[in-house]
Amino acid sequence: MTVRKTLSVIISCSLIYILQGCHKNSGKRIRIGYIPIADCAQLYVGLDKGYFQKVGIEVDLIKLAGGAKILEAIAGGSIDIGFSNVVSLILANDAGLDFNAITGGPRANLEHRETGLLIKKDSKIISLKDLEGKTIAVNTKKNIVELLLLEYLQMNGVNISKIKLVEIPFPRMLQVLDLEQVDAIATIEPFVTFGLEQGGARIMGHYFTEVMPELEISTYNASEKWANSNHEIVNSFRLAIKEATIFANNNTQELIEIIAKHTNLSFEQVSSITLPYFGDNVDKNSLVTIISKVHSKGWIENELNPDSLIAK
Repeated sequence: MTVRKTLSVIISCSLIYILQGCHKNSGKRIRIGYIPIADCAQLYVGLDKGYFQKVGIEVDLIKLAGGAKILEAIAGGSIDIGFSNVVSLILANDAGLDFNAITGGPRANLEHRETGLLIKKDSKIISLKDLEGKTIAVNTKKNIVELLLLEYLQMNGVNISKIKLVEIPFPRMLQVLDLEQVDAIATIEPFVTFGLEQGGARIMGHYFTEVMPELEISTYNASEKWANSNHEIVNSFRLAIKEATIFANNNTQELIEIIAKHTNLSFEQVSSITLPYFGDNVDKNSLVTIISKVHSKGWIENELNPDSLIAK
């Protein structure tokens, strides 16, 4: 064999190897929409501890503003998997979109109470009934915050038709409360702790866990079509999230360091807030209850089958 032919064979074989390798890698790379908050810690742990790499998938994290934007990105094909609260998942499916929950996410319980209904420390509001005729900030309308806030107020005898809700992003809520542009804010960590520690706010109640003592807040979702076409990737993602979940729930100090690294919070700030705990499997019982509550509010016409919302 001549030198030229030998080189030709080597180059041809190398090109085939490179092309095969590129094809394999492209099939294992996934784009994940997330919000840079503590609730997305499973992703940070999966990256930092090498759990995604261990199961053979590469992850590109795509930072987005919130769950609704993330679901829009899934629908538009710019991401493959996205983090979103379960109410947004339910509403999207009721609207005819084919989103499925792939894995569980952050959960709240009586030991991990992430939410708080805050008022100014010097406010004349004493009881929840005093909120009638008042304005409360929520981050967006018709999501899990509004749903459980209204449930909480109704449980405590408040006529919710006399409540005005306005949309304010979580990071701005404490400022608008201090300026008295709203009477109360329905917020989450880290802003609950920040509001209380800075001395300008006091808490009226934990509106998530006082309605549901244990609930799944958010899940990682994909379109049904994508999930059905990528079973191997979905299963690999689930395995990585399972390991990340076990680590996150059992290594608090290192988890705090990882969250601080991936968010705009300092180690001291993350140390002071209430962290969620995490579940790798989708909590079907929690989903059933939330679907029922969404239906009772008239946000969906029919109660959805929870199994239709969970990827196979």
